[in-house]
Amino acid sequence: RSFPVLIRDILDDETNASVITWLPHGKGFKIVNRQKFIKQFTPDPWKRYSVFTKDLVKWNFVLIERGRDSGSFYNELFQRDQPELQETMKFCESKRVCILAP
Repeated sequence: RSFPVLIRDILDDETNASVITWLPHGKGFKIVNRQKFIKQFTPDPWKRYSVFTKDLVKWNFVLIERGRDSGSFYNELFQRDQPELQETMKFCESKRVCILAP
């Protein structure tokens, strides 16, 4: 399963809402508790959060740095109420090489 599918599965499980949650409008998500997120969802304790955020960047997520959604992650093709959009998401190994999500 692709990275976006795994993230969606985590977000759609309401038992994770105290750790990671969709924004109210559904066009992004926020990690509410970074320490719990690292313990629950990162497989290698040495890689942790920085690798997760690098993977988000490779999938064209951006970190919102200002406004009411500050600290959340956004990708126009990753929305709560339109899961079919993520089928067109691309993983970019570099600025020149992107592949369609499996």
